[in-house]
Amino acid sequence: MGLQYTVTFAFLIFEICVYLLLVIPWPYKMRKALVHLFTSSEFGKKLYQVQGFLLILVVILFAESLRMMFFNINKHEEHDGLDKHHHNIVDEIQDQKIHTKIFFAERNVYLTSFTLFAAFAVFRLLALLHLLCITEEKVDKLEKSFKTQ
Repeated sequence: MGLQYTVTFAFLIFEICVYLLLVIPWPYKMRKALVHLFTSSEFGKKLYQVQGFLLILVVILFAESLRMMFFNINKHEEHDGLDKHHHNIVDEIQDQKIHTKIFFAERNVYLTSFTLFAAFAVFRLLALLHLLCITEEKVDKLEKSFKTQ
């Protein structure tokens, strides 16, 4: 696996860890601090910029892996369309090489597409949790003002 796909895999693992961290049912104050860490803090803003850069990289890698997958599938179809009356070891080696390239291209498509999906899920979950924290703060303020009346 090339360096770019290793970075993509590391980004996917990071996204999964963040998602699992956010899904845990934390107490209100811990959840609020965690959401603040990822949305409003200076660390969260820098992390958001790095994620944006990595997402652009992943989108480019996704397009490239799709291109390579279709290119290798077409190459395989052309190779199968040739005259197969004379079977020899060279044809079998070529066929095996094409199948290997198709496998790696499909693996890269799955890796990048799942990374993009996980990024969407994490961004959406963060937005919902941020909205939940804001709503809970408003409810607390209303309860306090109602009790003082």
